[in-house]
Amino acid sequence: NRRDIAMTSPVEMNYDGLGEPGTTKPTGWTMSFLYRTRELGPEGMDPKDDRILVEDLPPVTVVAIGMRGPYKLDRVKTGLATLRGCLASQPEWEEAGKSRALFYNGPEVRPRDKWLEVQLPVRRR
Repeated sequence: NRRDIAMTSPVEMNYDGLGEPGTTKPTGWTMSFLYRTRELGPEGMDPKDDRILVEDLPPVTVVAIGMRGPYKLDRVKTGLATLRGCLASQPEWEEAGKSRALFYNGPEVRPRDKWLEVQLPVRRR
């Protein structure tokens, strides 16, 4: 790659509109590669590819669920429904942003053995 950075894990997937009332499919998606340290690359737009933006995001509090199995949108939706069900029983917390999925394994791992995590940002009411 252009920055000499190895493939990172996890890969973050953000699905626009996922979980909104009446939707069954996202309206779009974004894939992010998570850097472990700031020293891996400068922030900002990549001067050679305007589809690449490197940014440092603030910390976020999430409720999360880990699952084993294939990386499919239905699995992400199942995890999100479980998280929202758990959150409904916790009156001191509320949803506070877009959900995301984290995929931890590469293509060499069998689909049934892959590990994924679904996260939902939360905040105290």
